[in-house]
Amino acid sequence: MQVGRDRGGFYSAWLENLIGADIHNVDRLIPDLPDRRPGDTVWMAPPERFGGMGRMTVAAIIPDRAMVLVPPTDADRRIS
Repeated sequence: MQVGRDRGGFYSAWLENLIGADIHNVDRLIPDLPDRRPGDTVWMAPPERFGGMGRMTVAAIIPDRAMVLVPPTDADRRIS
């Protein structure tokens, strides 16, 4: 739940930074972050990069198992 440019990064910063995503990973959990919820944006690059398309939308959360990310254009579809 701490994945994202605005949170803990993606744990492979060298790859993201190779394309200019400007990711800074952390080496510990960040306390007091709000939980992710369906509909939240997960930035994968600065909003000003890539025409604002460097993002995904949280489509579903299965507690203690998975966070499903989809492109924003698919966010209104239901996941079965």
